[in-house]
Amino acid sequence: MKPRLAMPILLVFLTLVLLGARSDVEKGTTGGALVAADPYGTLDGTFSVDPNGAATYEIPLEVPPGTQELAPQLALTYNSQRDNGMIGMGWALNGIENIARCNANEIPNGYTAAVSYTYRDRFCMAGMPLLAVSGEYGYDGTEYRTLRDTWTRILSHGSCGQGPCWFSALNKDGAELRFGFTTGATGSRILAGGRSDGAVRVWSQDRYTDLNGNYVAIGYNNNAVFGEYYPVRIDYSGNETTGLAPQRAVSFEYEARADRITGYTGGSPFQILKRLTAIKTWVGDTLVKNVALGYATGSTTGRSQVVSIQECSSETPTAATCLPATTFALSNPANGFSAGSSTTTGQSTSSQLGLMTMDVNGDGKTDFVDAWSSSSKLQLTTYLSTGRNLGSGSSQNTNTAAGKLGVIGMDVNGDRQGDVVMPAEVGGSLSLYTFLSTGGGFGGALQSLTGRSSAALSYLPMDVGGDGLEDVVQVIDQGGKVGFVVFPATGSGTFGPAVTSSSSFSKDNAGFFPLDANGDGRIDVVQIQKSGTVQFITYLSDGRAFDAGTATSTGRNPSQFETDAGDVNGDGLGDLLLLDQSGSSVEVVPYLSTGTTFRNVRSTTLPGGSSNLGIASATLNGDDRSDLLQRIDNGGKVRFVPYYGNGETFTAGTAFDSSLGKESLGQKLLDLDGDGKQDVLEPQDSGGKLKLSLVLNTVGQPDLLTQLTNGLGGQVLVTHLPMTDGSIYTRGTTATYPVVDIQTSMPLVANYTNTDGRGGSYRFSYRYDQGRIGYGGRGWLSFRAVKMVQDSNGRFSEVLYSQDYPGNGLVIKNGIYNQNGVSLATTDLTYEDVASSALRAKNVRQYVRTSESYSAYADNHGGARLYTLKKAYAYDSYGNVKTISDLGQPGISTDDRFTCFRYQDDVTRWRLGYVVQELLAKTAQRCDAFQASPSPTWDPTTDVNWQKRSYDERMNQTSSSVWDDSNDAWVSATATFDNYGNQLTATDPAGQTTTFEYDTTYHTFLARLTSPPNQQGTRLVDTFEFEPYLATRCARRHQRQRFRVEGRYDGPGRRRVRPGARRPLD
Repeated sequence: MKPRLAMPILLVFLTLVLLGARSDVEKGTTGGALVAADPYGTLDGTFSVDPNGAATYEIPLEVPPGTQELAPQLALTYNSQRDNGMIGMGWALNGIENIARCNANEIPNGYTAAVSYTYRDRFCMAGMPLLAVSGEYGYDGTEYRTLRDTWTRILSHGSCGQGPCWFSALNKDGAELRFGFTTGATGSRILAGGRSDGAVRVWSQDRYTDLNGNYVAIGYNNNAVFGEYYPVRIDYSGNETTGLAPQRAVSFEYEARADRITGYTGGSPFQILKRLTAIKTWVGDTLVKNVALGYATGSTTGRSQVVSIQECSSETPTAATCLPATTFALSNPANGFSAGSSTTTGQSTSSQLGLMTMDVNGDGKTDFVDAWSSSSKLQLTTYLSTGRNLGSGSSQNTNTAAGKLGVIGMDVNGDRQGDVVMPAEVGGSLSLYTFLSTGGGFGGALQSLTGRSSAALSYLPMDVGGDGLEDVVQVIDQGGKVGFVVFPATGSGTFGPAVTSSSSFSKDNAGFFPLDANGDGRIDVVQIQKSGTVQFITYLSDGRAFDAGTATSTGRNPSQFETDAGDVNGDGLGDLLLLDQSGSSVEVVPYLSTGTTFRNVRSTTLPGGSSNLGIASATLNGDDRSDLLQRIDNGGKVRFVPYYGNGETFTAGTAFDSSLGKESLGQKLLDLDGDGKQDVLEPQDSGGKLKLSLVLNTVGQPDLLTQLTNGLGGQVLVTHLPMTDGSIYTRGTTATYPVVDIQTSMPLVANYTNTDGRGGSYRFSYRYDQGRIGYGGRGWLSFRAVKMVQDSNGRFSEVLYSQDYPGNGLVIKNGIYNQNGVSLATTDLTYEDVASSALRAKNVRQYVRTSESYSAYADNHGGARLYTLKKAYAYDSYGNVKTISDLGQPGISTDDRFTCFRYQDDVTRWRLGYVVQELLAKTAQRCDAFQASPSPTWDPTTDVNWQKRSYDERMNQTSSSVWDDSNDAWVSATATFDNYGNQLTATDPAGQTTTFEYDTTYHTFLARLTSPPNQQGTRLVDTFEFEPYLATRCARRHQRQRFRVEGRYDGPGRRRVRPGARRPLD
């Protein structure tokens, strides 16, 4: 319907369009509510389950208002899949971004490399890779975009070591951010410790400035020696144009912590030695709010757990100055072990070729495979895990001659199912026989003829290329020196031509460990050699072969020792454990990988001597840090003693006395139930037959949110289960390499119950379908579907996600269904990558939504479709919506409407997306013509509504116009602004001007409003009083009516005097 507004109505409408911000200004802010509608007594927070199955909770932090809404947008956020950090398990402070060095990956960088503080390093912003679109990566003046572009233009500046000194970024609206510009002990430029070249590890955000010159500045405590930094203060609402200093602030307070977090990247340390205890907001020197965090120590892992968050208006909490705390309970299951089953198999121990633990069927639970010989043929017996036991063995004759070089369990084709490889000498040279997993057993032999000698110091299964395909590495004697021969997996089950590497290190007195020493995702080899003192020689993989090796001397000369590998501090780099057995005790000395060498930390002493049956690095309590499991001779039986790691040392847990004899064929650690914590398999000889005995790790999942209670007594009760639990997750079977269907120990929300504190209780259960990862840098690709069931009635919602990299995680469909699975409503969404060919060549993607189709169905008529509504979107090259096509019911064009836009895009100054014209039309062709014309005009046959806008140099909207087709003229309202972006005047289409004046201290709050003169020439003047702390209006004085409207609030913001209370003016 074509609008034909009477002039008075149109004048009112235009004035309100331009003055729409005034209602917000009168509230003392430029956005948000004046006060809560009713008295409140709890800290605001929102619980949800995210698309990855994590329990999340968000507490937005209210701060004193800033000029033109420019204030820190901070929140405390919990995510059950997040690790330990500055705020303990799962918590983080959102609202401060950074740019950091990160690994290069095949996709999108074209190569793989760990951080090395060279120009080969790549950068990530908030975890998203930055891609250079102009200039050379890491150099001064280079422009970057994020992989999934948000139309933020990022530039690197200066040269510090091999990389930039700082970064600037321009958001799409032209606002500027700075990263790493400030230096020193309070600066945002976080240098790489242990270096002298000035290389920067992290560029943290230090400033945000809007187009009116209002800014936010962030200061830090920055200790480059320890690699530790954290924000200490945010000052905001200063103005660069006027020189106004910030008068509002947020400060952060910390305390020392026992669960210190340490790690390394590229040879430089990083540490978190403190945890956040308070967030305080200020106006000048006046404290406004004090958000205090309370902690407990997790009894399972020793890690920090947030147990309370409370908002107060005083330094010292009191009932009068504090809201009731929101409290949190996290899981703390008891560590321990119990006896599992013991089974004597029919396999003879004298015919054994190898005992292997691997995940044969890809369900995330470790299975057991016994390789043995019968009639000189290789036999494979598979025992699949049933969760807390091993199933009955299934044997097969491979009809392949049994070799004498052993067997290897490994994943040859990257499907996350363990295969078997048997090296064998055939015709005087080495052949590699592969038996691919079929899910319950193994297929026939695939032979790879290598043409090389089978003589080896060791055969190592390892992913040399970091591509998810495990290769065979033959360690050889090259004239008394160590050499390597890599047989790369082809992905089909066979191995490609050999690639050799040489070294200058002796082969004598050596052992070899495959581990990722530098964190690039490619497995390296560490040689343990004793030549006088023990030294570690690291051979780094380049994806095909190994370098010549770098030695690290321990300076230790034990007469008897063993070595094991693990991840002692949980930083993702492979570490080593030297077990010095020279005396009556065992000294365990961890050597942490720094990415370039190994550094020892404090040692732990364990019982030794003849009672020590062996010590193994293990994962026992689920904290991603290596633990130890010692076997002790307890009167001929085995006593298992766990030692739990804290990142450096190990503390003894409760011992478990088993009934197992001390003689073993080689202890195996395996994750029988797929919970991420290892159980024990003890293979033993029982009358010449193989006996399999299990010792079960009984610890549950630690440090996960189980309950939260807000200040009103409302609760959320949460249950987590690992992805390996078939009751909540279904693994896919259709992915093709390099994309893989996975099932891991990742914790997922199985259900949660929401109670309202008044007797109401609502339970929701979750199901997850077909999670996938992609190799080569693609990473986690999302679940295919996530379903939430309302347990009270069986109705459920389901969301489907794209798993196509890099558009993975985009919602492609969501729906609501009744308890029988009949559709009630569905929405289908489509997307398009609109990046230019030049950006696509740099691997930048710009995904935009191109259509959405909503369908409603009848619940009581077999799910018959009632109607469908469709919208389509078209975009310009800057991600601005050009056309919104409201198509209504498909096939019915009479109700179609098209909204088309023209923009002012200043590419030089990067101010994009400012609408200058907007037209509502009846046809798509009219939109095309409107956008193509240099000077569009009104078309009465197709046009419905036409509007224009204009802006000043700082992009404040200075005019708004509507076409009056009755008079063929524009009807306009205008505005002016001060240096802070506050609106000074509003002139309506009749030329009547309203003026606004603001406080002279903060330049934020409306102080005086003067209306246009009435028919008698009199202007109505309203004056306002605000307190700057909670942005509440204290009083409003009406000049003509002679009364004062008041509102008063206590420290936490609870209402004391109701707004609207009228009192006579003095």
